[in-house]
Amino acid sequence: KEKGKEEGKEEGKEEGKEKGKEEGKEEGKEKGKEEGKEEGKEEGKEEGKEEGKEEGKEEGKEEGKEKGKEEGKEKGKEEGKEEGKEEGKEKGKEEGKEERRKKEEGKEEGKEKGEEEGKEKGKEEGKEKGKEEGKEKGKEEGKARQKQILNKGLSV
Repeated sequence: KEKGKEEGKEEGKEEGKEKGKEEGKEEGKEKGKEEGKEEGKEEGKEEGKEEGKEEGKEEGKEEGKEKGKEEGKEKGKEEGKEEGKEEGKEKGKEEGKEERRKKEEGKEEGKEKGEEEGKEKGKEEGKEKGKEEGKEKGKEEGKARQKQILNKGLSV
């Protein structure tokens, strides 16, 4: 009876040990799986955050570059327009001044030429008139002389 009890106890102990080992292994496996899942989730979250940050930074940089380019173009266009307007105004003013000066010179030249031509024409007309009057006067004087000679002749 004692021996059987001893053997039963031994076998029970052995079986209990086996069963305990099995259950412990199972529980350890479960717990390990759970912890591994948790750690994996954490790591994945961390990596995702990092990648998202990188991508966001890249996209932001690209958008900023685009916007800056656009604004720079706009500003440059504005400034160019302004400068062009200024230069055009200056050039127009300059050309207007030049044209006024030329007009003034032309007026002066025309006046001088007109005076010259008028003088010439007056001289011509005066000469003509003088010739005419001289002829008349000469004729008159000739007639008077003739008359004088005739009178003289008669009285002598």
